[in-house]
Amino acid sequence: MFDKKKRALLFINLFLSIAILLSVYVYRLATLYFRWWHFIFILYGLLVIPYIVSSLVHAHKYCPINDTGYRPTISVIIPCYKEGVAVTHTISAVLNSDYPKDKLDLMVVDDGSTDNTPDIIAEALEKSGGAFRFFKQEKNMGKRHALAFGVEHAIGEFVVCIDSDAVIEPNALSNLVQPFADPKIYCVCGNAIVTNEHNKKNNTLLARFQKVWYTDGYYIRKGAENLFGVVLCCSGVLSAFRKDKIKQILPNWLDETFMGKKCVSGEDAQLTNWMLKLGGKSVFQSNAVVYTAVPANMKTFVKQQIRWGRGSFYSMITAAKIFLKRNLTEKLIFYSNFLIILFSPFMLFFGIISITLFGDLNAIFFFIAGYVLIGSVSAFTCKMLASYFSIKDVFYRICLFVLMMFLTFTYFYSWLTIWREKTWGTR
Repeated sequence: MFDKKKRALLFINLFLSIAILLSVYVYRLATLYFRWWHFIFILYGLLVIPYIVSSLVHAHKYCPINDTGYRPTISVIIPCYKEGVAVTHTISAVLNSDYPKDKLDLMVVDDGSTDNTPDIIAEALEKSGGAFRFFKQEKNMGKRHALAFGVEHAIGEFVVCIDSDAVIEPNALSNLVQPFADPKIYCVCGNAIVTNEHNKKNNTLLARFQKVWYTDGYYIRKGAENLFGVVLCCSGVLSAFRKDKIKQILPNWLDETFMGKKCVSGEDAQLTNWMLKLGGKSVFQSNAVVYTAVPANMKTFVKQQIRWGRGSFYSMITAAKIFLKRNLTEKLIFYSNFLIILFSPFMLFFGIISITLFGDLNAIFFFIAGYVLIGSVSAFTCKMLASYFSIKDVFYRICLFVLMMFLTFTYFYSWLTIWREKTWGTR
């Protein structure tokens, strides 16, 4: 939690930013010569502004559960495919964590890699003195199958999933399991921090944008969702689940189809959806930190976003059905988020096209100013919430809308070609 000075600064930031945003909005309504497309922006603004304000306020209220000494048995699953030496860093981080070794079961599941990854893992296994279990799938079947295999062979009370290119902090596992002391909690999401700045070659402008994007997504979005027990996606980079519950939904999750084809995208969001469908809660633990590298070049980034776009589209449709049966507060959280995610790319696209076609320079100014102001509110909030968030990061967060405009076209493509997804699309 913040001290009184930081709390006051945060509320001043929120108040001034929102006041400016609303003032511009009211001025625009009072002085604008209306054309038909302006009403679409107005309606969209009436949906987005309350959602953003609510998220920022609730994110400020968020506080992770501190370590109380709760240590259940856990099975950590690291699924991998053509990961190379990077997976050894993930393995070492888990083995060197502060979690009691007699309560920690580590499994590495190679999903039919055709490079030297299996040899690298086998060598690491030998050097560790057999400190973890290693399974090799005969052929590549996708991340879902690798995770499902791990779940079926898990011996712990809880299952922890970690991406094969991620590195956890020593206390991450201990902090991650704390919410499970409450039997109503079915899944817990860790806190992913981008670490490209440690490698000059990979510390590109694109990577810096992603760093602030991750911070915003975890500290603000997941922080706000946590208060209601409905974190909508427990990310595969670091998440934990009740084994007895995940086994109940494993067949349904593994054999999902969409438009007549088997689903291989959106495994993280869909797994969370199925757990929520059982009636449990999903929460966020900001003190369970995992470090991950993000794509440093545009080609790899676009490939990743196409996969994520396809997965999120399907998972949103699935979740929309699930939340019809949840309480009113949870419905408001989900459907507001659903509409904003669904319509934001269309609004960006519509804004760019309509302004370009009709040459409304005044509209261009207010269109960009709105995104800058919203970015400013989020940026200074992230600065308050995340200790590693620098002044430079504030600038990148304010300018993030430039990247989001580009991603608009990527998301359109991913939604229109959702049936083309094959397997392990981020590699």
